[in-house]
Formats: sequence, C-alpha cells, structure tokens
Amino acid sequence: MNTTTRDDSDLSRTRLYVVCGILMFASLINYACRMPFTQNSVEIKAAFGADGYGSVEGLFGLGFACGGLLFGFLADFVSVRWLYPVVMLSWALAGASSAWVETVTGLGISRFALGLFEAGHWPCALRTTQRVFKPALRTWGNSLLQSGTAVGSVLTPLLIVAVHRYDPEQWRLSFVLTGILSLPWVVCWLLTIRSSDLQRAVIATDESSAGAGADRQISEQVSWWDIMASRRWWVLVVTTISINTTWQFIRVWQS
Repeated sequence: MNTTTRDDSDLSRTRLYVVCGILMFASLINYACRMPFTQNSVEIKAAFGADGYGSVEGLFGLGFACGGLLFGFLADFVSVRWLYPVVMLSWALAGASSAWVETVTGLGISRFALGLFEAGHWPCALRTTQRVFKPALRTWGNSLLQSGTAVGSVLTPLLIVAVHRYDPEQWRLSFVLTGILSLPWVVCWLLTIRSSDLQRAVIATDESSAGAGADRQISEQVSWWDIMASRRWWVLVVTTISINTTWQFIRVWQS
C-alpha cells in the first residue's frame, strides 16, 4: 500500500472550481438535450401518434441502458479527455437530429442514439472526479456535477417556452438549440483538462482516520468476481434500480 500526500501536482483551488463548472455544465447539457422530447410531447404525439411516442420513449431507455454498459467499460480503457467530448458531440448531434426526422422509425433511431451516448456522460464525469479530486473534495465535486441536472431541468423548459412564443410551428428548433450548447463545452473541456489530470492514481481515505495523512493509493486491479462478491456493489445495484424505476415511470407517465 502506498501512502500519498498532497504535492505540487495537485490542481489549484481555482482549477478545481473550473473543473466543477465544466462538469456541472455537462450535466446541464445532458438533461437539456433530452428534455425537448417530453416538453414537446403534445406536438410529437400529434405528428407521430401516441403509440409512436411511447415506442420512441422506450427506445431512448434501451439506448441509455446499452450506453451505460458500453461507456462504463470504455471509460476504463480509453482516455476520458478524448472520450468525453466525443460522447458529448455524439449525443448533441443525435438530439439535434430529432428536429429533421419525419418518421417514427427515424425518430426512434435518433432517440436511441441520444440515450446511448448520453449514458456515457456519467462514467466519464465520475472518472474525472475520481482522478482530479482528492477524497476530502470528491463529494463536493460530485454534488456540483449532479446539480447540473437540476439546473438543466429548470432552464430548458424556459428555452422551449421561448421558442413556442416566438413561433409555435418551430417547436423542432429546441432540439437544435440544446444541441448547440455542446460546442462551447467541448472547447472549455479541451482547454482546461490535460491528459495528465486524468492519469493520477486513485486515492482513498481510511474511514477510521482523518486528515491529509490518511490518504492512500488504492489498486485498480480488481477482478469481476471481487466486484460481484462485494456487498457494497449489490447495495448500489438495488438502490439504483429502485430509484430509477420509480423516477422513470413517473417521468414518462407525466408526459
């Protein structure tokens, strides 16, 4: 076991604030790109039918499930500095493409792709906080990352309302506008995050002690069997399934 202490290679407090802002903005865009579909549900049902709407919604969920598995794996083997912006641009393009499709099949493909690539946000973001933040600041970083979803849920409907007030016939424009948000994010990410920032050793803190001296480097060489045998992993699985089943049911039912 290697003990570690803070050194000059740690990010400054200012850079940590910037990284937090970038991650929060990524979560905002993540929710912003998915919300035009439900916020324009009346128009979409009129254009594609209620059955088509339901089928497309299901494809989004399927894509998200597949993406969680795919990008959860890739984030461990591909540099997140490049994977993250690729994922971001891909989901933005998929979301924007919903503005131009004319068939249920086309809309389903668009939403499946959106779900697939949006799922990549979470492993990339959590990989970033794991590498960049020391244990004492990791909860703070993750909380700001998560807060972006709430900000996106509040601001995106206001944008969509503005589009409807400008011209109700141009409701598809909201898909494009939310997708455009990805462009400045990618620029900020590439200018701020260096590859070395994401190659730091994973640091943990002993629960029985406190302070910088309690930090320790942990091994990432964990077998699948060890993961499957971990009670903490199963607690997370059950908790996540319980929360998301309820949340997704309410979200789709209300639309």
